[in-house]
Amino acid sequence: MSTNKTQNCGLHSWVGEDIFQLQEINENFSALDGEIGALESLLAAETAARTSQMAGKANVAQVTALETALAGKANIAQVTALETALAGKANTAQVTTLETTVAAMPRVVIGSYMGNGDNSRTITFDGTIKALLLEGSYGLRPPLTSNQSQGGLIVPEFPLGSGAATIEGNTLTVHYGGPNDEWRSNTKDIRYLYIAFFERS
Repeated sequence: MSTNKTQNCGLHSWVGEDIFQLQEINENFSALDGEIGALESLLAAETAARTSQMAGKANVAQVTALETALAGKANIAQVTALETALAGKANTAQVTTLETTVAAMPRVVIGSYMGNGDNSRTITFDGTIKALLLEGSYGLRPPLTSNQSQGGLIVPEFPLGSGAATIEGNTLTVHYGGPNDEWRSNTKDIRYLYIAFFERS
C-alpha cells in the first residue's frame, strides 16, 4: 500500500519500501480522469461566460460563481507535475510479475519445542515442509556429552545425523535414544529452535 497521498488530488504516492497494488494505480487514474473532466467542464463554462460577458450579458454574480467553482482546482502546472511523477512507475504487467514472484517464494516459520525425552515424537505443521534448520537453544554441536543435542539442516532426502530428526510432508519426527546415544533431538527439558520453510499453497 502507498505510504503517502498527494496534497491536491489525494493520489497514492509510494516510497521504496511500499508494495504496489493494482487497485491503487487504478484509483490514481480514476482520480486524474475525474479532475481532468472537471477542468474541461469548468473551462467550457468559463469560455461560455467570457463570451456572454463580451456580448454584455454576463453579470457580476455569474463571474463570481465561476471564480468560486474554479477555486482550489488543479491547474495545468499541477497536472503536468503529476504526470511527471507517475512516469516510470510500474505498469500492470510489472505488478503482475512481482505478485507471481512473491507467490512462488517459500513461506518461513520460526518456532520452538521443548524436548520431552520420548524415544520418538512427531510435530505437525500447517503445510508441506521443504527444509528445516534445527538447533538446541544453546547451539552446541558434536562431539556430544551428557544432555547435549544434535542440530543442523534437514531436508526430506537427508535426515539429521543418522536419523535423529526427519521431515516428511507436514511432519517433523525427532528422537531421543538415551544418554549414550549421540544422535538425539528430543532431550528432556531442552528447548529446540527451528526455522521451517514451506511450500506456498
